[in-house]
Amino acid sequence: MKTKIEFSLVYKTGIKKTGKYTTIFFLNNQTSTKLGITVTKKIGNAVIRNRTKRRYREIFRLHLKKLLPGFWIIFHANPNIVDVDYHEIEEDIINLLKTKQPYK
Repeated sequence: MKTKIEFSLVYKTGIKKTGKYTTIFFLNNQTSTKLGITVTKKIGNAVIRNRTKRRYREIFRLHLKKLLPGFWIIFHANPNIVDVDYHEIEEDIINLLKTKQPYK
């Protein structure tokens, strides 16, 4: 997702699920599956924020086939994500997606 309108739509009408390191917002819109990422300056400097975004994109890429089609998903980083291992973040996201609809 790239536009403010898409993000606003998911935030207002979508479902919110909070985990240890990530908050996930998702909306079933019956079109294509899209990912949006928000990492604020509270997380850290640009290096840390970009590393977090790369990790989120990789987790999404690896698990895209297990997601149900037609969902817009936003990953929002919580401040305690800074010193966490990649696999812990991945496990947190998978657990969040399994508790709700988008994960097979």
